[in-house]
Amino acid sequence: MDKLATSNFEMIRAVLSEGHQLKEVILANQNLSHEHIEDLYDLLMENEALVELNLANNLLGPLGAKVIADLLNNHPSLTKINISNNLIGNHGVKAIMEAVVTNDRLLVCEVAESQPSIIIKHCIDRIKQKVYENCMRVIPIY
Repeated sequence: MDKLATSNFEMIRAVLSEGHQLKEVILANQNLSHEHIEDLYDLLMENEALVELNLANNLLGPLGAKVIADLLNNHPSLTKINISNNLIGNHGVKAIMEAVVTNDRLLVCEVAESQPSIIIKHCIDRIKQKVYENCMRVIPIY
């Protein structure tokens, strides 16, 4: 099993708990809060095959963003993440930005908020710049 997309949080947790090594986990549109992500953190860290994590359109908030920032800092193989529309606010986007700028593995980081502040726009621009630099380092130009 390389990919799991489901509307059942308990199923995701059960599959990860069984030690399945998934390359892609899609948890978009599940109304997940920071508590859900905290609950999954260790299981996601143990899943060393994980390359892509989609958490778009949930309710992570700034606390969930800090958990994701920690995941970005420490996960050995995660290269693509989507945390768009999670109500993460200024502090959450800043935490993500700080994790991304020190991460040389990340090739895609989708972050968007429906009503971004100037701080959020600045952080997103910095995230885009770092991801672009990572891609240029990995993908040779002829």
